[in-house]
Formats: sequence, C-alpha cells, structure tokens
Amino acid sequence: MRLLLLEDDRRIGSSLRAVLQAQGHAVDWVRDLASARAVLRLRLRLRTL
Repeated sequence: MRLLLLEDDRRIGSSLRAVLQAQGHAVDWVRDLASARAVLRLRLRLRTL
C-alpha cells in the first residue's frame, strides 16, 4: 500500500517512514501541507491516465 506521511519533524518522520517501509508500505513523506497537496494532485492525475 502507498501511504502519504505528513510530518514536519525530521526525527519523527524518518522513524515513521522506516517502520512503515519495513512493514512493506511505499511511503511518500512530505513536511508541509503544500507539498502534501502537490503529491495528492499528482497521484490523482496519474490515476486518470
């Protein structure tokens, strides 16, 4: 499963991403809302192609 992780703290984000990846997930980690919106827009566009 592909997950979008929105976390601004580097230590927490890095740890969460590592745990989720170890569980077999693909993780897109972003640190702010603008980046999260951009990733979601891109993902939605790719799904419609």
